[in-house]
Amino acid sequence: SGTGKSVLVHNVRNALSEKSNIVFISGKFDQLQQVEPLAAITSAFSNHFANIAQEDQERIKQTKNAIIEAVDSDISVLAQAIPTLSHIIGKLDIAPIHVGGMELENRFNFIFEKFVRSIAT
Repeated sequence: SGTGKSVLVHNVRNALSEKSNIVFISGKFDQLQQVEPLAAITSAFSNHFANIAQEDQERIKQTKNAIIEAVDSDISVLAQAIPTLSHIIGKLDIAPIHVGGMELENRFNFIFEKFVRSIAT
């Protein structure tokens, strides 16, 4: 701790944002939140979606369509992990499918990968 990792991330983000239309998201791991396994990822995407929600309706619509096209009916899995996703996709009426253990982890990883690819393009 105390080696300047956050400052490095902040400087890289500023440098990239100034030079091109790159979106850089980051989340900070907090030792006090280690009970929440995805706290840093949730924080990063929550901030990202809050920023998108402030943009014009066309940008919100593009992001929503890309996410829904990529993950389709599995959107509820992501919405449980990233509650601020509802700012972009709206309120969900789809109940999540309950699975346990390793199947849940594999399913989440697969859906999360599709989700990240959808918003990274």
